[in-house]
Amino acid sequence: MGVTRGWPFSSRTVTSPSSQEGLALILQAYFDESEREDGTFCVAGYVFFPAEAKTFEKEWSRLFGDRIFHMTDLAARRGEFSDLDQDEADRYIKGAVKLVRRRTVYGGAVALNMNELSTMPPIEQRGFRTAYSICCYLVALGVAQWARKQSISSIAYFFEAGNRHEAEANEFMRAIGDSPYFRERFGRTSYTFADKGSVRALEAADLFAWELAKQVSEGRERGSIVELSRNRKDFVLPLTGQTLRSYLDDLRDAIANPEDQVGD
Repeated sequence: MGVTRGWPFSSRTVTSPSSQEGLALILQAYFDESEREDGTFCVAGYVFFPAEAKTFEKEWSRLFGDRIFHMTDLAARRGEFSDLDQDEADRYIKGAVKLVRRRTVYGGAVALNMNELSTMPPIEQRGFRTAYSICCYLVALGVAQWARKQSISSIAYFFEAGNRHEAEANEFMRAIGDSPYFRERFGRTSYTFADKGSVRALEAADLFAWELAKQVSEGRERGSIVELSRNRKDFVLPLTGQTLRSYLDDLRDAIANPEDQVGD
């Protein structure tokens, strides 16, 4: 496994040897997370076909210019968006939702509460120990299952460089690569860490993660989530109580007995 320059971005890509074989279509999946003061934590991901990702980059850059999109800043009209009034901020959000719907082919998001997670038996396996890695696992699993239904088995994964969860993302992707079962199940051909602003598709995942985290935290449906997923088969998975416990048990079982998971 080597380190290469990740096309078309100035970024770091780790590529599996198997990704060099054949000319099969490789999907691109972009992940980001959002965290709120009450402990709500969310990871979201969007999937692009490569040509659509390039078009999205151009359209998103036309919409936001040099402003690097962080939904938390746009919603609060601070940082690079401090000069906007509310109507202008709303127009940016509507434009962003429109582009995400137009150019992505699939999306998924998982949310849980870290305070609740801390009361449950921990997962000791490297790469699966934290709220970030658990959510990331479930989103990536949903993406890979959708890809298999499209007869696509190769996915390039992208994460934000310099993010405080970068080490966890790297550990999670390495754990997948170390297991033949997980590597095949997730279709992982490569993973890349890149800067927002250089890889604008990461900013789409930022939007999705922020919106779901806010919806779960406030306990009421947000129109933006409804609009993002309208007439699509995206998945949104808030985990709490017994549902969270069951998913954690399933993850432990998959780690301990991967041979029993064939066909999932």
